[in-house]
Amino acid sequence: MKSIAIFVDIANLYYCIDRKWPGSKLDYSVLTRTVQGENLIYKAIAYGLQHRSEATPFIALLKHLGYEPKYRRPRMFRDATNKMVERRTSWSMGMAMDIVDATLGNKVDEVVIGSSDGDLAPLVAWLQKRNVKVTIVSCGISQELRRQCQNCIEITEGMLHAATTTT
Repeated sequence: MKSIAIFVDIANLYYCIDRKWPGSKLDYSVLTRTVQGENLIYKAIAYGLQHRSEATPFIALLKHLGYEPKYRRPRMFRDATNKMVERRTSWSMGMAMDIVDATLGNKVDEVVIGSSDGDLAPLVAWLQKRNVKVTIVSCGISQELRRQCQNCIEITEGMLHAATTTT
């Protein structure tokens, strides 16, 4: 039995899925079962943003599924006109560091990354040099990631919540 670690960029998956199936949402229990198979989950982390408390029920669901939710609030900055504007907060570096940490000491045989972000290609290359299998799970996976990764799983309509899918 292999040991796997799952790292999911919630916002990236949300926007990728919404482009293909507007209004649809990923069923995280189906995602988890799909990537787990017969493997042991060493760690599962989901990275997201929360403005106020709107994500609280979703965070509880992630915890129930065995994920460690990591959430940040968007940052506010003043633009050139001194108006306060919201800037999205990226989890890319935090996720990369968690992935590196999980793979040090041969704790995992495979890393599953839920994101289509091509900026992750150097991280995938680094993992592969260390003989860690990498699987990318997303919708509209970038060509850069497809070229780099051994295994890509495109999210299908069957991985979405049935009540919100469009036919």
